[in-house]
Amino acid sequence: MRFVLCTILLLLSILPATQSAQAPVIDCHQHLLSPAGAALVTGNPNSPGITARNLIELLDSAGIQRALVLSMAYTWGKASRAPVANEYEHVKAENDWIAQQVAQYPDRLRAFCSFNPLKPYALEELARCSKDPQLHYGLKLHFGNSDVDLDNPADVAKVRKVFEAANRYHMPIVVHLHTSIDNQTEIRRR
Repeated sequence: MRFVLCTILLLLSILPATQSAQAPVIDCHQHLLSPAGAALVTGNPNSPGITARNLIELLDSAGIQRALVLSMAYTWGKASRAPVANEYEHVKAENDWIAQQVAQYPDRLRAFCSFNPLKPYALEELARCSKDPQLHYGLKLHFGNSDVDLDNPADVAKVRKVFEAANRYHMPIVVHLHTSIDNQTEIRRR
């Protein structure tokens, strides 16, 4: 083991600087926003959003070949925001818009769907996304935005059901674990 580690360290130290400075092949954390989603987040009703074309231009300029797009549909169910009329319809529309965008660049972009795991529609949206050819790749959860409290047994039970369902659908999960700044909650170190 020590020999292998020393060999790896030696090889890394003698690689040309240009090899270590190359752009990554895949960017594993990108977001797109529909015009409606961008208006919600920025408060600007005229926001054009962030399209797949915008992202491809940025990837090209950085020399990055592919990207994972993490939907921000969960933003429609943000815990610290006043409830949005027809919230679930907006969540579905945002996830669908993401799917339409990445479908334009199937060799370069993949998408994970998203939603607030504490909402009553969470399992329904997960089932819907699992059948979508663009969204079945995985799930993005944002615990802070959703105000998931890991010390609350009811929240843990809801999140557990989402994890169990995602596992049945063979959908990996990315969790933004940072807690809510808006609600001034924090995760206690165990």
